[in-house]
Order: sequence, then C-alpha cells, then structure tokens
Amino acid sequence: MSQLAPDIIAATMNYLRVAMADQFNVTATNQGVWSDAASANTYPYAVVQAPSENYDLSSNDPETGFKNFVIADGMLNILIYANDSALAYSLSRQMVIAMDFNQSSGQLDSDMGTITDVIPIGNAAMPPVDESGTLGPVVYRRFLTFGYKQEFYL
Repeated sequence: MSQLAPDIIAATMNYLRVAMADQFNVTATNQGVWSDAASANTYPYAVVQAPSENYDLSSNDPETGFKNFVIADGMLNILIYANDSALAYSLSRQMVIAMDFNQSSGQLDSDMGTITDVIPIGNAAMPPVDESGTLGPVVYRRFLTFGYKQEFYL
C-alpha cells in the first residue's frame, strides 16, 4: 500500500498542515488547509486549487531505462483567507517560504509523480469579501501561484 498522497493537491494540503500548523491553527477539529472553501470552519485558512499542467514527452531516459517519461510543467494556486489584511499578507509570505523547494523537497510527491521543482510565481491581494452572517463580517484574501515540475512514467 502506498504511503504517498493520491495527487499534488492532497500532498500539498498534507505538507502545509504540518509546515504551517501554528499559522493556520491546525487542530483535530480544524485542518486549516482545504481543497475547497466550504470545508473551512475558522479563519485563517488556505485552499489549494486544482493545478493546470502542460506536458512534455521524453523518450528513452538512459538513467532510469524508462521509454515513456513525461514532465508535467504545472501551476498550483493557493488562496489564503483571513479576517485581517496584514495577517493574510503575512501568511502568504510565510507560505512562499514553506513551499520553497529546499523546504518542500520530497513532501509534495504523490502517486501521480515526483515533484522536481517548486518556484513561487506570484502573490496578489484580492478584493475583501463581506461574509456577514458566516464566519465573520469581512474576509481578506491572497492568491498565490507556484510553478512546479513533476515527473511520471507512462
């Protein structure tokens, strides 16, 4: 039985729940990092979105012996939600550090492949959202984009 996450989304959520446990107040009842905002139950939290990928097929990799070697060149988006603008920005900067490949190496691998590189692409503020009646009155959001390379075999 595999010990790896099924895909990069699950692997990223698992990694960030450990690497940023204190920042996202991760507990038994609050996982802090989700794949959709509907699962969140307290601020701050992060949402890992489905990646977009382009593929490059390589044939005959002499080091591994595999004939059909694929490199996925992907973009992974993570949104941060907080009830304070400064906190949202601070968390986004800390996430850039946590996702640095030197920190995350081996932690983002999944059943779908091996991550060979992670680089931050962008970190942008999004307009605040009025969520009166839910978790709080105003929510501040940050949108982070990370580029990655993933190797897998056909």
